[in-house]
Amino acid sequence: MTSKKKYKVKTKKNVLIPTRDGTKLAADIYMPDSPEKFPVIIEYVPYRKDDLEVAYSVPRLEYFVERGYIGVLLDIRGTGSSEGLTNRMMRKQEWEDGYDAVEWIAKQDWCDGKIGMTGLSYPGYASYLVAARNPPHLKAVIPMYAGDDFVDDNFPGGNPRFGFRVMYNSMMTSLNASPPSMDSSGRWLEVWKEHLEDNVPWMIHFLEKQIDNEEHREGSVKYQYDNYKIPTFIIGGWHDLFKNAPLSIYSGLKPDVPKKLLMGPWMHIAPADAFPGPRIDHEYECLRWWDYWLKGINTGIMEEPPITIFVRKYNEPKSKRKIENGYWKTFTELPKNTIQEECYYLNSDFSLNKKSNEENIGINYKYKPSVGLNSLGTLTGLGCDIGLPLDQKEDEAYSLSFTSNKLEKDLNVFGFPKVSLAISSTAEVSSFIVRLCDVAPDNTVSLVSVGSLNATRRESKSKPTPLEKNKQYAITFDLNAIAYVFEKNHNIRVDISSSDFPELWPTPESAINTIYSGNLNSKLILPIFKGDFSESITHFKTPPEKNEEPSSVKKWNLIKDIINNKTGFEFEYGDSIEIEKNSYFSYLGCMSGYVNEEDPSDVSMESTYKAIFEVNFSTVEAESKTKVTSDSNAYYLYTSLNVIQNGKPYYNKTWLKTFPRVLT
Repeated sequence: MTSKKKYKVKTKKNVLIPTRDGTKLAADIYMPDSPEKFPVIIEYVPYRKDDLEVAYSVPRLEYFVERGYIGVLLDIRGTGSSEGLTNRMMRKQEWEDGYDAVEWIAKQDWCDGKIGMTGLSYPGYASYLVAARNPPHLKAVIPMYAGDDFVDDNFPGGNPRFGFRVMYNSMMTSLNASPPSMDSSGRWLEVWKEHLEDNVPWMIHFLEKQIDNEEHREGSVKYQYDNYKIPTFIIGGWHDLFKNAPLSIYSGLKPDVPKKLLMGPWMHIAPADAFPGPRIDHEYECLRWWDYWLKGINTGIMEEPPITIFVRKYNEPKSKRKIENGYWKTFTELPKNTIQEECYYLNSDFSLNKKSNEENIGINYKYKPSVGLNSLGTLTGLGCDIGLPLDQKEDEAYSLSFTSNKLEKDLNVFGFPKVSLAISSTAEVSSFIVRLCDVAPDNTVSLVSVGSLNATRRESKSKPTPLEKNKQYAITFDLNAIAYVFEKNHNIRVDISSSDFPELWPTPESAINTIYSGNLNSKLILPIFKGDFSESITHFKTPPEKNEEPSSVKKWNLIKDIINNKTGFEFEYGDSIEIEKNSYFSYLGCMSGYVNEEDPSDVSMESTYKAIFEVNFSTVEAESKTKVTSDSNAYYLYTSLNVIQNGKPYYNKTWLKTFPRVLT
């Protein structure tokens, strides 16, 4: 039993919510057209409640409002129509503001005192991190597609994930300089002026803080489990930007915290609309959670197995896929006793098997900084439907590849694969990238998981140390989590390189790197599931069929500059949203980048994002460009902002900064 659709929706625009320092956050409130009191569901966003979120968050909130909830769409400080400034993302200030907003809402005469928080991506982070402060009236949360460790999310293995961040910086600099919701009092002009003069591009903080530090930890729920008490329904996707966090957070929350985990095959798109499918009606699943925790209705959700995982199988590599091969599997707990680690050794004959009787043998490879282009993925965090990995054979030509015999039976893997490698390098700064692949009988190579370590972080993420040239080191690191069946007659393959471009910024020194086989030095460690891994019966509803809209990705090209020996990429994306009659929001983004094959310190990535607002017969364009380049010593950041109102210049600003490389 769940709440039925019965209410019409009414809206209160730009309600101002005070915080402890007097700054006011702006909220749009979606309410049942009824004098009753209702529980409240908050989405706490930096992506502008008045326009960009109209197409994404508002329909989700209205679904719950029609069933007897109040939906609050709340702009984070310094963004949208909220007062204040923003100089970086995921600040402690934001979570304190969220606490204040929860408690203020609880006191309003339309709220029954029970509040939930939800959201996808950044508002998913916000759900975790406000919950970690335990506001008395926050009773449950549903974070979707959000991370647990802000350092690893942005510097996986100590490697800068600047490919995505360059693009994100131009987007957020543009959005954070765009006009707030207009009002007759002129408040919006004061807020807009404050944002234009005081907001700072977020890329500056990423380049300033290249190692683990306290500011990054403000955005990391993994350091706050001791205080965490709020019932939590975690939703994640195997092809998402934050694919590791759902399992890690579920494990990290204390046993007495009520929790549920749903892990699908999805990219960074809500499960009802996701690529690849199967899609599910996740709003109905969320309703069952809200009804139980906010209304006291026994929907049966707490009587089911708390963990539902999509087990993946081999898929032909394509950048876009409608349906993923695999099936749903439920668990009463994350398996421990049924997981058995099995070691597969990397041998000098490039075999991958459970035996290694060799002596210490070094296998050399030349660091090629453009390896990784066929893994794609840079767009994943934008919620695009394109970006799944391609066939890995082109990148394998510049990697060391170790391949198992054909499997005699299916091999079930669940958890975090890891690798232990004996390595050396002719460079003081070098990364090691490991790709776990599934080789089909026709020799097509599908990427299953990847992991990386900048070897200067071999002992500490916060105190890196350079490598001594040609000295042998032992390093160990995790690959991304998987639930996967390597099928009979397929091969397991491990590919080792030192680049994952453009996902990770290349290390600056040309190098000959070495992997040492023999003496049990280098190995893949797989978490093999030894229990029943067969399909489970699930109750998921299929979402209503929708007319498929054109992809927001307009262009994605891989480029080889033969004359200058540079390898790169370019893509464009954009869309248009009708906010209300005669009011539109449009955006157009583009990004390009290259790496010099002969000099891997010579890297450039640049992105432009234009936000166009056509409201009340007035047009505002906010365009931002970000360019990051590097040499062997430093990163160089250029960010520009240009705002045009009704065809005339309104505001412009430029940031130029240099940041020393911290062994990256």
